[in-house]
Amino acid sequence: MEQIVGRPSAPPGPVLQVCFPSARASVLENLNRQREEGQLCDLSIQVQGQVFRAHRCVLAASSPYFHDQ
Repeated sequence: MEQIVGRPSAPPGPVLQVCFPSARASVLENLNRQREEGQLCDLSIQVQGQVFRAHRCVLAASSPYFHDQ
């Protein structure tokens, strides 16, 4: 379901749809860069003795296990 947000008093008119084909890749690249730099990381995960900083919201969105934690 798509929600269009605008001024309630705006008269009906044509709808402009904007597409950013590289948006997904850009978001993932920026989140990874932030993780690598330790920016906005809110948890640490230890795997076989190695500690990884992570974004809780990214893990929750990517895995039912982390979503339920």
